[in-house]
Amino acid sequence: MNDSYKWGGFSDYKPKNTTASDQLKNLKEKVKVDVVHLTVQNYSKEGYIEKEFKNRDKNDSKGFPRLSTEMVKSFYKNTPTEFRGDYIELNKLPHAF
Repeated sequence: MNDSYKWGGFSDYKPKNTTASDQLKNLKEKVKVDVVHLTVQNYSKEGYIEKEFKNRDKNDSKGFPRLSTEMVKSFYKNTPTEFRGDYIELNKLPHAF
């Protein structure tokens, strides 16, 4: 798989087709969409810098967030203004669900 489709933190976000974030433009219900980007710099072109799960909460000066910031922000930007909640960057959590 080529990096343009992985959209890791080190990759440029240049989608060639419709993405999941594009679907947010179609919202019609009264909802608020908050977007939270986990920005711990623990990722590189070779994968996670720290191979051990327990060490992945550390920033590395040579690292990137797991996901491209531009890609994550596209979810917020594609949400109609009346449905936008907050865009938040958290640098303390390496993973979430």
